[in-house]
Amino acid sequence: MRVTPSARAIAISSLLVVVDQITKLLALQWVPVVRNTGVSFGAWQHIDTSLVAATVILVAMITVVRPKASQVSELLIIAGGISNLIDRILRGAVIDWIPGILFHFNLADVMITMGVLWIFLSFSRTRTSSL
Repeated sequence: MRVTPSARAIAISSLLVVVDQITKLLALQWVPVVRNTGVSFGAWQHIDTSLVAATVILVAMITVVRPKASQVSELLIIAGGISNLIDRILRGAVIDWIPGILFHFNLADVMITMGVLWIFLSFSRTRTSSL
């Protein structure tokens, strides 16, 4: 049986979401957590409904518009966005459990950040190679 690229992408994204959700469930039982009602790194607290809508719109745009970045960056951003969206819907806030110097974060945040950096790097490589 041949696996299509779309089916593979859905499977990988789903696996990343499951891994992030498992780490959050474990964190809720074993380590101090921060319930983040804002966006990345706790900015813009207490605007839950618009954040849910923005996440849905951004995931849809990435899926449909597909910037000229690799599929890996798309998978990371979509998986991270969906996992944090699940938190917002089920728990009313994103569970951040990895302590940073200035803020707490989670694996979904890492996925989103890596995906965005990958896009920026691919755009900067394309721009510099065309000069």
